[in-house]
Amino acid sequence: MELHVYIGEGMPLSGLVTFWEVNEAIHMHKAYVRTNQTHFINDKVIDMGYKLYVHKDGISTRIQKGEANAIRKYVRRARA
Repeated sequence: MELHVYIGEGMPLSGLVTFWEVNEAIHMHKAYVRTNQTHFINDKVIDMGYKLYVHKDGISTRIQKGEANAIRKYVRRARA
């Protein structure tokens, strides 16, 4: 299972844009989830069996357990 979080431009049109859509997809164990919701960059998603990827400016980065919370804080500061 994979969760792809897009920051900024470039999210595919088929991506989920609301918290509730993404939350439901994750809890239904959808195999492939795309979103712009940075809230889901966290270790809990990895613990549920998802591989977590962050996409920004055309660069894709796989996030490992232990990195997720720091990445989410960095992203939120950069958006402000």
